[in-house]
Amino acid sequence: MRLEESQLSILRNDIEQRLNHPIKTPADFVTLSEEIEQTTKQHLSTSTLKRLWGYVKSSTAHRADTLNLLAVFLGYGSWQEYLRNKVVESDFLHSDQVLSQNLNPGDVVEFSWNPDRHCQVVCQADGTFRVTRTVNCKLKEGDTFKALGFFCGQPLYVTGLEHGGESGLSYVCGRTYGLTEVKITRAKH
Repeated sequence: MRLEESQLSILRNDIEQRLNHPIKTPADFVTLSEEIEQTTKQHLSTSTLKRLWGYVKSSTAHRADTLNLLAVFLGYGSWQEYLRNKVVESDFLHSDQVLSQNLNPGDVVEFSWNPDRHCQVVCQADGTFRVTRTVNCKLKEGDTFKALGFFCGQPLYVTGLEHGGESGLSYVCGRTYGLTEVKITRAKH
């Protein structure tokens, strides 16, 4: 199951508050696994918990049954019930950001997302972006698109994409964890 980082952060925080201490060491994950099993009568491995906390790198999605079990551990009936009660669906964006309306023709935006995806685009006079360089992604040099802006920690939603002879496509970069880096180089005028 693909999640927003904010949802995972809230979940981890709630679990740490229930235990009255942060989860940081291998011993903490063992203790948490035992607490979960004692409370729910179901086992959750320390390796799964380590992936959830980012203690161990993983590109796999979190399983729905894992999230349901953690929600039950916190006193909810299911992951969906937990989300309805805990997660705010709207918020102000406080991350590093580059708004498209603040860019000038010739400005270059470089952005990255997991796993090891990179793209460089140049702002065009009509407000679109032209891809000039890519690494490990489906966008290709010469593609053009529109975007509201580039926000670290948020997905990049591309509209009006012209790609491979097709037009009017939509595309998302960093759907789960958002963009990991955004850098702007202003054009010299």
